[in-house]
Amino acid sequence: MAENTAYFPDEEAHLEEIEKILGTEAEILDSAIARVRDTYAETQQARQDNYYDMDTRERLAMDRDLKGIDQNLASLDKSKKHLEKLMDSPYFSRIDFLEDGHDAPVPLYIGRFGFRKDQEPLIYDWRAPVSSMFYDWDTGPAFYIAPMGKIAGKMTLKRQFRIRKGTIVYCLDNSQTVSDDVLQEELSHTSDDRMKTIIATIQREQNAVIRNEKSGTMIIQGVAGSGKTSIALHRIAFLLYRFRDTLKAEDILI
Repeated sequence: MAENTAYFPDEEAHLEEIEKILGTEAEILDSAIARVRDTYAETQQARQDNYYDMDTRERLAMDRDLKGIDQNLASLDKSKKHLEKLMDSPYFSRIDFLEDGHDAPVPLYIGRFGFRKDQEPLIYDWRAPVSSMFYDWDTGPAFYIAPMGKIAGKMTLKRQFRIRKGTIVYCLDNSQTVSDDVLQEELSHTSDDRMKTIIATIQREQNAVIRNEKSGTMIIQGVAGSGKTSIALHRIAFLLYRFRDTLKAEDILI
């Protein structure tokens, strides 16, 4: 597909700014990870050096400290992996939403993971409630269901991207969830045998299945190659995001 980014210089500038912010955040994370690893090594060494001088309560306390440090390190490592993926391809769509009662639309960039800077959301996770509008609506009247209820308004812009290694491959406006050429472009990338994410090409009916919170039991029916497994895996990803306080990966059986 031919590049058409010349028509969107504002998007080139926005991507450059996002990449700069993500790069700075990556440096901060690297420093934090290094400090936590040093703390873990020092605590572990102290435990070994003083093991026979400590009573059982002191040993248990130090074990708890080591476990807490290890959990913190795992969380930082996970954040770093998410950040690395965002640096390669931070988002795949932008929607401008004018909420009822407001004066101006707000641009919302949607990606594989969410990202905040100083509590300001710069990229919205594709599983977030507001992101559902990208899959469910064309430009015009739109709404989404937030934790506090229905948020209605108007979608004034709907834009799609393909970004790889920090470079915009294509950028286009469209009135459909995904145009045929975009779908073909996305599905043509089969460089490995692992399951590909389809978050940029989910259709409205598929989105309804993925985000369904009312049905206790669901049956996904379709012919071979229709995407049943992919939709099921993305539904699992959504449920782990939506109910992240109560549902964990180890609770899922495939």
